[in-house]
Amino acid sequence: MSLVFGILEEEKARLEELVAECDKALEALPKESVHMRKINGKSYLYSIKRKHGKVISSYVGECSNENAQKAINQDNIRRACKLRKKEAMASIKEIRRLLGRKIAK
Repeated sequence: MSLVFGILEEEKARLEELVAECDKALEALPKESVHMRKINGKSYLYSIKRKHGKVISSYVGECSNENAQKAINQDNIRRACKLRKKEAMASIKEIRRLLGRKIAK
């Protein structure tokens, strides 16, 4: 059984490193989200963030704009990183539960 516990400990350490990397990546990315609106057949991009409990929306540009594409890419990276972190945290919780359980013979 010590082999299984050793593998679980290694996986927990790997997942904790992944969470730390995600935290570092999320710090570097903007915290606002982006939202696309279609008006008269054209797509416009707005950034949305919270400030003092209020939701603030600001215009970024048309979706074909270079700044808008950059904002969309950063938002996609941020969302993927948050999802990866959430899944890793759930796995860490499960591993901690398994490591804490006594195995009956």
